[in-house]
Amino acid sequence: MLLMDLSTLNWDQDLLELFGIPRQMLPRIVPTCDYLGEAEIGRERIPIFCSIGDQQAASIGMGCIEKRSLTLNYGTGGFLLLNTGNQRQSLSGLLTSIAWSSPKRIDYLLEGTVNSVGSALDWLREGLGLFKEVREIPLLYSKSRHRVFVIPSLAGLGAPHWRDDVPTLFFNLNRQTRRADLVRGMIEGIAFLMRDILEAMKPAGLTRSGDFRAG
Repeated sequence: MLLMDLSTLNWDQDLLELFGIPRQMLPRIVPTCDYLGEAEIGRERIPIFCSIGDQQAASIGMGCIEKRSLTLNYGTGGFLLLNTGNQRQSLSGLLTSIAWSSPKRIDYLLEGTVNSVGSALDWLREGLGLFKEVREIPLLYSKSRHRVFVIPSLAGLGAPHWRDDVPTLFFNLNRQTRRADLVRGMIEGIAFLMRDILEAMKPAGLTRSGDFRAG
């Protein structure tokens, strides 16, 4: 919701007033790892000890729990997350968030988002009819013989540009352009946007390529 103050770990009163959100309608903010209450399922009462966001959970699942480790996760969008340990960092064009927390410790993330990844491929498949199954993409990519450059911004450009006024653009189209070229251009366009995020993260001390894990 972007309404929490990372310094106080509580709702930001100025933002609540700006958007006209009554404080009493919001839940209490708690650590991701702690006793959070119980769930009543049938006759059973099951204690809940963890509640965490999807991208943070993906980082844990892929083992990126050490400082300076990276997670690259593709879904509807694409997410590059850098674990900054217990040091909160802010860099231009990137989001700062809590990775996970307990009553004793907080770990932070730097996050960059490509807004359209899976959704862009769905558009190629459903909107343009360039392929029927996602598994066809590697073969189409390998068949491409003509370079097409694509800015995949169906939902605007995310980090580090944050532009909602840039349309999806295809460059270098000509009579030799084939569907394989369009698919390759989209895949490479996504990769170039990820590279922009990676470059924006370098001031945070990202130097070891061995700390990279993809999902």
